[in-house]
Amino acid sequence: MAYVYMPLLLSLIGFLLVFLCLSPYIKAAYSVMSIISENTAQTSVDETEVPDFKLENTSGETESIPYSPDMYPQLGELYAQIHCDRLGIHENVYFGDSSTELNKGVGQYAGSGIFGFGRTIILGGHHATSFAPLEYVEVGDVFTVNTSYATYTYEVYDMVVANEDDGWAFGFDSDEEIITMYTCYPFTPLASYSQRLYVYARKTSGPYLEH
Repeated sequence: MAYVYMPLLLSLIGFLLVFLCLSPYIKAAYSVMSIISENTAQTSVDETEVPDFKLENTSGETESIPYSPDMYPQLGELYAQIHCDRLGIHENVYFGDSSTELNKGVGQYAGSGIFGFGRTIILGGHHATSFAPLEYVEVGDVFTVNTSYATYTYEVYDMVVANEDDGWAFGFDSDEEIITMYTCYPFTPLASYSQRLYVYARKTSGPYLEH
């Protein structure tokens, strides 16, 4: 019986050893395929589904506007657009940061404030599509956000690379309205991504929502 089971056992051990040796390469290939798949997703502004974003409340025209509950977006709702001309970013912003929202464009963490609330706003995007240009972001870059109720501008003042579980990196302790944009780091294909690039931009114009 030993002559029967021994070859089978050795074959099984050999298969496991080969699998363990090749697993990093298998994961890397899967990661590349995922990135290729992400690149085929629609992430640029789709004019057919864009709400009527009003631009009358631009820089300095009014310091505040009354808040009404209909300004607050529903989960999954497209409620803003974000632009940075220098970087070539022109993306829809969806309320929520699940794969559903991130495959469409930029997703906002629903636990953060909306534009004009005076709080930290957390925006996430795929590093191979929506936020790929953040690889070249610089201090002083200006981002414009259009919503249905106002237009806001934000200027980049800092960037940091941190681990994905470093909660402090989101900037929730800020005492002013900022947007924190984050994406996987580095921007090269890897088997997995345990780090994130966080980009911080403070509000330079746009009305405060009175609430």
